[in-house]
Amino acid sequence: MTEKTPKGSFRQNEFKNVLPEIVKDLIKSLNKKNSPDHIGSPIIPSWESLIEIIELMEILIYPGYFGEQELDFKNLNIYFARQINKLFKLLSSQVSKCLMHECKNIHSKTYRDCVNIGKKES
Repeated sequence: MTEKTPKGSFRQNEFKNVLPEIVKDLIKSLNKKNSPDHIGSPIIPSWESLIEIIELMEILIYPGYFGEQELDFKNLNIYFARQINKLFKLLSSQVSKCLMHECKNIHSKTYRDCVNIGKKES
């Protein structure tokens, strides 16, 4: 008994035959000058990290209202140090990513140089 395929649809083996051509055309379109892709470009900042940075700043500005709510002056020093360290790491990473385009393209710096600039700017 043979399975009938609805008119206008592909069977799995037919799709496998046209898939290489689809991929080839897609890659060809990405090689065009005005392609909206971000392939082979410096890393861009993370939206999730930006939200985490804002949340960390809320924790530091309004301790006890955001984040850990069971704070006392005995553990505040360690708590703040941990949050500030986390904020610095995230902020310097995101600033480095922001500077990466300019840093690499204009100044011909290495990735490590751009990261160091990001840390200094943070």
